[in-house]
Amino acid sequence: MMGLIESPVRAELTKRLQSGDAIVWLLLKSADSQKTSAVRKLLRDQCKEPPRKVELPEGIGLPGSELYSEVPLLLQFSVLEIDPGDPREQFLVQQLTGFQADAATGGEPLIVPVFGRGRALEVIPAAQLNADLIYELTEYLCGACSCQVKEQNPGFDLLLSTDWNAALFGDDSEGPPPEATAGNSQRKNPELVPIPSGKTDD
Repeated sequence: MMGLIESPVRAELTKRLQSGDAIVWLLLKSADSQKTSAVRKLLRDQCKEPPRKVELPEGIGLPGSELYSEVPLLLQFSVLEIDPGDPREQFLVQQLTGFQADAATGGEPLIVPVFGRGRALEVIPAAQLNADLIYELTEYLCGACSCQVKEQNPGFDLLLSTDWNAALFGDDSEGPPPEATAGNSQRKNPELVPIPSGKTDD
């Protein structure tokens, strides 16, 4: 069970997200040290650039966009590496490589942008990653639509052992007040659609 929901990388990931990192870029290293080194440098360089270019949406903190969380709102980004040979990380490694099995088998490092409460947007082979894509994903996740990312876009939740409500809103908290989320959900009630009966032979 410990390996299923807990590991050193996931503990550090949780710590960074709860400290205010807007995006943590997970880097699953490969046996090809040159490819890993190249993508590491690219990510680290780009993590320094976006904060000067990406801006938070207007109106943050004003009525309708109140900040209920105790976590600071920062345009801060970091890179967190995963050693595929670490036995403590095998569940996480298997989960991530399952999305890009061919790339992982071919020696490609894998990159995963993680945001919010441990939501992974996608798993990207290093061969597909470039500065423009990093910037586009950063701008998208930090933009005004990011509150709806989980409901409307691809992605998956990482298994993390943490009390998010306590970390985000303080001890003994059950989360933000109901009015904070009442208008955000894009889910709709099921709609029953009548299906006409098929024709039958006389």
